Amino acid sequence: MPERVKDIGEFGLIERINDLLRREGIRSERVSVGIGDDTASFVPRPGYELLVTCDSMVEGRHYLPEHTSFFDIGRRAMTLNISDIGAMGGNPSTPSFRSD
Repeated sequence: MPERVKDIGEFGLIERINDLLRREGIRSERVSVGIGDDTASFVPRPGYELLVTCDSMVEGRHYLPEHTSFFDIGRRAMTLNISDIGAMGGNPSTPSFRSD
């Protein structure tokens, strides 16, 4: 039977991904802060740093659907991810779309 994230948990999944990246020798000089609990950071081009996060919400653990609206679930998911970016010192900015 295949393992599920439910079986190994969030930190188990992070550990597996990290082990795979180390084993395969996948590295980039553009990664400032690698995989971890909160947020990864990389430099997509000189002068820019991008923080990336992706927390999940699990029904029955983080919310009960019979007591929580879809709007509130979405707001909480957004808040959790924004909080992780804030914990890394990030702040929102409006992207500028230009062709170089």
